[in-house]
Amino acid sequence: MGINCNNWSEVQIQLQDIFAGKDKSTSCRKEMSMRFFKYSDTNNSERIINTVTQNQNLPS
Repeated sequence: MGINCNNWSEVQIQLQDIFAGKDKSTSCRKEMSMRFFKYSDTNNSERIINTVTQNQNLPS
C-alpha cells in the first residue's frame, strides 16, 4: 500500500511532494492506522501510566 521508493532519490522526491501538500499516500496511511491502532488520540502516555499504576500492587 502506498508509494514505494527504491532509492534515496525517490525518497527525496516523495518527501518534497509531501511537504508541498501533494501526499499521495494519505488515504493508505489512514486506512492502515484504523486497521492496526485501537486509539487515534494523543493519550498514549496517560494510558501507559494508568496501566503501570494499576498493576504495581499485584502480587508477584
